[in-house]
Amino acid sequence: PYLCSEEVLEDPAMTMACPGGAKREGTVFGLAPNKFNSMIGYADFLYSITDNSFLFREGQVMPTSTFITSLTESVSVTLVFFTPKYGITSLMTLSAEFHGAAAAEVSVALEHFEILEGSKLYFYLFVQSIVLVSIAIMILDIIASLV
Repeated sequence: PYLCSEEVLEDPAMTMACPGGAKREGTVFGLAPNKFNSMIGYADFLYSITDNSFLFREGQVMPTSTFITSLTESVSVTLVFFTPKYGITSLMTLSAEFHGAAAAEVSVALEHFEILEGSKLYFYLFVQSIVLVSIAIMILDIIASLV
């Protein structure tokens, strides 16, 4: 069922390089499939997998070390941080793509979102109002030049 080169089959450390095709329906590790944009995946709390040696799911004890297998195409970990003092929310996404005999392709994305309140919010609304008025004036100018 797995498509692998001879060198990969002979090296036990390379078993992750031997994909067998992802499971698209039914439960995996006791988790039902979820739709993430156009992809199907299985979501769980990071704590469940990293801080426990075993999980009891669907009447079975499952070792957490088997959560990622040769059928895993990608793994994405999303971490959310919030700093109340500064009103900043940070979203960190760690992604690993598994394909072929090469090592996993890993990427990190970090986004920051600031809460606007008080004088910052009023200033933002003021600037946006000026932008909208300017756009309206430009549209009216274009229409006037066409007539």
